[in-house]
Amino acid sequence: MKSDIFNIESKSNLAKLLATENIEVQINNVDTASFDVENRILTLPKFKIQSQDVLDMLVGHECSHALHTDSELWQSITDDKLRMACNVLEDARIDKLIQKKYPGLTKNYINGFDLMMEKDFFGIKNFDLEKLSLIDKINMYFKSSKRMTLSFADDEKEFVEKTDNLSSMEDVIALAKDIINYQEQKDQQQMLEENDIESSNKDDKESSKGIDGEKSDDENSEDKTDKDNQNDGKKDDSEDEAEDNTSGSKGQGQNEDMQTSNESDSKNLEPFSRTQDAYDKMVKQVSNAGRNRESERIDYVKLPTPNMKDIVVSWKEHAENMKKFHKYYLVDSQYNREWYLIQKSDFMTFKKDSMKTVNYLVKEFEMKKSATAYKRATTDKTGVLDPLKLKNYKFSDDLFKRLTVLPDAKNHGMMIMLDWSGSMGDILPNVIEQMANLVWFCKKVNIPFEVYSFGQNKVNRYDESVDYENIQCWSKNYSELALDTFGLIQLLTSEMKSKDIDRSIFELKVIANRHHGYVTNIPRYMDLYSTPLNEALITSLELIKKFKTKYKVEKMIFTTMTDGAANQVKGICDNNGEYRHRNSYAVIKRKSKNYHCAHSSYYGYKAKELTNTLMQIIKDEIGTINIGYYLHERVRRDDYGYNYGALNNNDKFKKYKKEKFFAEEKFGYDGYFHLAMNNKITKSNLENLDEDASKGQITSTFKKSMKSRLTSRVFMNNLIEKIA
Repeated sequence: MKSDIFNIESKSNLAKLLATENIEVQINNVDTASFDVENRILTLPKFKIQSQDVLDMLVGHECSHALHTDSELWQSITDDKLRMACNVLEDARIDKLIQKKYPGLTKNYINGFDLMMEKDFFGIKNFDLEKLSLIDKINMYFKSSKRMTLSFADDEKEFVEKTDNLSSMEDVIALAKDIINYQEQKDQQQMLEENDIESSNKDDKESSKGIDGEKSDDENSEDKTDKDNQNDGKKDDSEDEAEDNTSGSKGQGQNEDMQTSNESDSKNLEPFSRTQDAYDKMVKQVSNAGRNRESERIDYVKLPTPNMKDIVVSWKEHAENMKKFHKYYLVDSQYNREWYLIQKSDFMTFKKDSMKTVNYLVKEFEMKKSATAYKRATTDKTGVLDPLKLKNYKFSDDLFKRLTVLPDAKNHGMMIMLDWSGSMGDILPNVIEQMANLVWFCKKVNIPFEVYSFGQNKVNRYDESVDYENIQCWSKNYSELALDTFGLIQLLTSEMKSKDIDRSIFELKVIANRHHGYVTNIPRYMDLYSTPLNEALITSLELIKKFKTKYKVEKMIFTTMTDGAANQVKGICDNNGEYRHRNSYAVIKRKSKNYHCAHSSYYGYKAKELTNTLMQIIKDEIGTINIGYYLHERVRRDDYGYNYGALNNNDKFKKYKKEKFFAEEKFGYDGYFHLAMNNKITKSNLENLDEDASKGQITSTFKKSMKSRLTSRVFMNNLIEKIA
């Protein structure tokens, strides 16, 4: 597939140059070239042939067809004979045009034709060229760049000259009709001459038989007497046999007539141009447009433009929506208020314990960052003389002061996309706690951040006053991916004050507990739905660009947290914005380059491969460091039917059970980690020490406690390594 991709890219660039306008060029598994006038898309066959000359000749030929052949006029030609004649003449016309515009292609045409002759593209190997029809002679003469030596009769030379001077498709059709009439007249004349010769030969043969083969009457009489005696009264049988012979003779004559008729019909069924017919079949063969054509077609797609207004809920809007949540627990009932206060108390305990570890990791991060900076430090000469070194001038030329230069610290930034799908329900409480530690860390070290949840609509699905059918999350232009309606909620951002961050994390913990099984009343738009990860990634292209510009970020960390593959893509938009059929391969067209996706599944493009491709696009176009977390409910060798190659032996699996995570190499990601979310955040356990504990026991307990507290914060530990 890699060689095919390289071939597609190189030939696509050549075709675009030949087209001399900013059109879209698509190389696909089709029979012939075509040009979509409305969408300005040139489609060329995907040739599978090794010769560079043949490839360039065919691409140049098909480009010229698409640009100069009137497709509507061509489609109006329904007669097979006329169509083939026009094909030959139009080839001659458009080949001349493209070579005149790009003289460098002439060499490709010459070398390509010679190789085609060697491979018998035209089906005339071991064939007497003198017996070629006029249209075949014209075809070979012009396809050989007028190099083949062919004999044209005086009346045929006029057609050759007219072919050389064709200027339009109308001229092609008119000349094709003249050639067909000429050829038919010539065939009829030749048939008459052949019949005259055959008739003359037959008459000569019969005349010769009458003169040389006659017998005398006596001889005939004797033969007849002898024959009668031999038959001995079997006259009746002889007469019957004679009648049978007469009948057989008539039948044989009819068969001869039928055979002559079949030969004539067979001749009429032959293609009007044998060379063009053979050429078309060979081109179709090298363009791989035969077997499995539909399953190997390529979709050239574009990413739709997100309507941010109908997709994103800002943190301020989210906070306003959550006021109803607080009112329900603080005002409506005594029971809810008591439960709410218990949740609040648990949250404060969780934060207090977490901040001890967060503060420790902040100091470790600053030391690690400083050590790395000094490690990269350089010492340069300043150009200023050092008086203390002047005494060494006789044996050293190093007399200048030196300056230690530390590289400028990078301005970091982080954006997190959190899966808010139904399958996250069981692990969501622990995920929120892990993410809370990471957010508090970023706030402490002044790293700008944003956290979004994806999966739900922006608005309340159960609000009957909302017309959900008319919500337009995406543009629906021709050849754009057709995506579902979805929403992003900005849960947390560095713009928020510390108290707002704490309030939002508390709300998320309560909502996560609700989804884990506790019955509470929460806003409907915070319900768990599907996994529109690919929709979130496409929207992230715009979000990350704005984020980097706003905070002047130099080192951007982009993180996805999900427990499964993304939703399937519906298909592709046609000219009316409706979905249409998708094929086995997709090429996502971007300004800088094209990105190739592999096979599609029954429902659409394979979600995982499309996700990886989108992550690579984000990385290439924005310069992000991409981190992916695949969240598992617990440690299993085979989770959700996904057999991890990293766990193919017991040693690796034992390590995964112990550390609760393992790394996997993945296209589009700088780091991809599988995390077992039963690895809950560990709290301090020093309170379990006895009052009379020895110094050694206290030290040992503290070390174990600190280590478990650090390693249990898996999000923060992995990301700190990337940030530092």
